[in-house]
Amino acid sequence: MPNPVLCGARPRRAIVLMLAALVAVPAAVAATPPSTAEADGAAAPGHEIVVPQDPVEADLGTAVGSLDALIKTERVEADVAAKSVAGARARLEAADVAVAEAEQRLDALVASAGMATPGFLGAGSTERPRPPRAQQAPTGRPALTLPLNVDAALVDRFNEARDRLVVEARERADAEAVAKEQARRAEAERTQAEAVAARRTEFLEDAQQRLTEELDEAAAVGDSARQAEVKARHDELVAIVEAPARAAAARKAQAEAAARANAQAEAAALRPGPIGPPTGKFPAVRCPGGGAISIDASLAHNLNALIRIAWRDGVNLCGGGYRDPKQQIRLRVQNCGSSDYAVWHKAPGSCSPPTAIPGTSMHERGLAVDFRCAGQGMPSRSSSCFKWMAAHAGAFGFVNLPSEPWHWSTSGS
Repeated sequence: MPNPVLCGARPRRAIVLMLAALVAVPAAVAATPPSTAEADGAAAPGHEIVVPQDPVEADLGTAVGSLDALIKTERVEADVAAKSVAGARARLEAADVAVAEAEQRLDALVASAGMATPGFLGAGSTERPRPPRAQQAPTGRPALTLPLNVDAALVDRFNEARDRLVVEARERADAEAVAKEQARRAEAERTQAEAVAARRTEFLEDAQQRLTEELDEAAAVGDSARQAEVKARHDELVAIVEAPARAAAARKAQAEAAARANAQAEAAALRPGPIGPPTGKFPAVRCPGGGAISIDASLAHNLNALIRIAWRDGVNLCGGGYRDPKQQIRLRVQNCGSSDYAVWHKAPGSCSPPTAIPGTSMHERGLAVDFRCAGQGMPSRSSSCFKWMAAHAGAFGFVNLPSEPWHWSTSGS
């Protein structure tokens, strides 16, 4: 005999969802106040499409300006409405997930009950289960049909899962109603914006036709004063009609000028400049691939240009520049030895790697850089990075120290 719990699960969930939807949808619709347009059958106050009856005698600038302002307002409201639609749909999707999760919980309970032996409480049990809460006090919700010997704890879990599904289904119905209303309002705002734009075009076309007719009539009867008056108004109308195209052309020209200026500024930033005397100030030059190099300000422009051109050419340069005297002493101890002689008198070439005596290093003046290529050292003069530097660095004032492929300074020392 089929298990009554398992067989009845799908129909029960369908009934729960339907009842929740019937309860929630009218409530959600009732909670949504009608728009002013719906209430009185007209556009909302301040959004009426009002144009002069006689375009010949109208103040064209004011009339078109009002229409332009209304179009802008309508389009802004349409954008806001479109964003609200996206939010409502996201909430509806979240509600769909919540309903699916509640269904899965109910499915799991049904499956666990279906796998049990004929007696849920075990052989010999005399305890009678509590009836489902839906049977204790009618609430308008569908009751679960369960075997008489079902465990009371399992009944509670069934009821909790059913109640959760009802709640999630009701919230899902609310979210669906809100999403539909938001979509309707967004479409109405978009339609209204299009209607105002169409009315503007219609008004301008009507005004142009009427003014042309007036101009022809004045010419036919020889009324020069009227002809001059209508001609002036016709020219005003032409200027209004052509204004958007002129504004667009001006924006395009402005954008092109800005692009040219940016290109010129970028080109200037990548051109080597003159190197002045050391300043004693050591700004950090950012490397395009990450990191920075502190250098004397007299070299900052040229170093920045050098490493950015290298980056453009696919060479990722960074490294170490300025180091203070204490750092130089620590390097001498590390590379040359800790004795007084090793630190202050030992020949730089006798250290490993070669390290200048403190007080004589170009690094201490911020006039040298130990370059790294893509985060690695530059130990070989045959490397692609060294070859790139050999071809370009001289134009920017950097000379290589022959014994150290990575070391470049203003003097080559």
